[in-house]
Amino acid sequence: MDKTTTIMDVLNSLSPIERKNLFPHFTSEDFKSIQHMSEDEMTAIISQSINPNPEKSHWFDKNICGLNKEGIKHLKELEELSHTVGGAQHVNPKLVRYLKQLKKMRLHVPLFFRSIVNPKTLYKRLVEFSKQHDIPEEIVSHVIPAIISYIETGHMRPIIFVGEKGCGKTTAVRLLVQEALRIPTKVIKVPQLDGGHGMTGDCDTYRSADVGDLAKARLSENSLLIAYVFDEIDKGSHPDHRAGIEEELLSITDESCSDIYENFLETSLVALEHCPKFMTANDLQKVSPILVDRCSVVYFPRADAARIKSISRKYVNEQFKTSLYSMIDFDYDIMDRHIDNLVHKEVTSIRKHQQLIEKVLEKALNLALAQESNDAVCVTDAMFDEAEAAILGTVQRHVGF
Repeated sequence: MDKTTTIMDVLNSLSPIERKNLFPHFTSEDFKSIQHMSEDEMTAIISQSINPNPEKSHWFDKNICGLNKEGIKHLKELEELSHTVGGAQHVNPKLVRYLKQLKKMRLHVPLFFRSIVNPKTLYKRLVEFSKQHDIPEEIVSHVIPAIISYIETGHMRPIIFVGEKGCGKTTAVRLLVQEALRIPTKVIKVPQLDGGHGMTGDCDTYRSADVGDLAKARLSENSLLIAYVFDEIDKGSHPDHRAGIEEELLSITDESCSDIYENFLETSLVALEHCPKFMTANDLQKVSPILVDRCSVVYFPRADAARIKSISRKYVNEQFKTSLYSMIDFDYDIMDRHIDNLVHKEVTSIRKHQQLIEKVLEKALNLALAQESNDAVCVTDAMFDEAEAAILGTVQRHVGF
């Protein structure tokens, strides 16, 4: 290869069959993503793929199918039954579709998993990402060991992020995990599992049976690897329900990951042990001590005024991208003063500050729509005073009034 010929030129010159023979584990998406890498990164990944170290096999090169032998056998039985006279009425067509899709799935990881991940490089990248997305930088160092361990071994100890309500835990964790691992990420809101089919789904004994959120995430993303974020694990509409959810969480955080899916598909959830798991909670005292002992605990800092202002400005800017608010002249200085005032009164929930802005925008928009002229309506201190009073009224018990 001469100096003017790049690695990408060589790859593009190969036929699909030649590519497959040289890189049996690469997908078409991998070849697309490699185009955005540096020559050094390409060289490292391609070198390891062409000349693998026989003494060190990758965990993600195992030939794992979305269904194990029992699952494949079950699918075959259902398909045969559906073609018999009167048998179709006893077969759930949704279940058959799910099983067929799972059967097609294979274990696949992002291409950068095949290179040696430098902890310092990853740390710098995540810190820079955190600055851009208003994520507390101090939590990055806590997740780096788990992320590196997962990339190298396919396993990691689950992490529970603990912090006060509204401090931005869930959004921050979801964004940070997606950036670090670049695999699909699913947030499962534990308090909402009451009204659905739960994490594991129903037993296939009636026509409306359905899989749970664990499988639905895989089916919707068409991926065996999902980073699960179990949100608000300390909450539940009823103590008995929370106990049931904790039993499921204990099961899927157990290294054996046994029986979590058998009730519905009569098979285990294949490769669940390779899915990284994160959780969030407001009150760790309400979480089973057994579950806590199986996880690493990271305390998420409360949002300070600077972080709230940055997030709020981005939120306002996003709202003003629509024509709806073109009739409003927004004053960021007034907003910042009232954010400082609420933070001084111990209101640090990002959601509460978002509600403050929403109330002000609603008031200004109503005035703009009602007036005869097309003049812009200016946001005023009085509007923020009124909105602030309403916000404080909802949190009086927490701010000492």
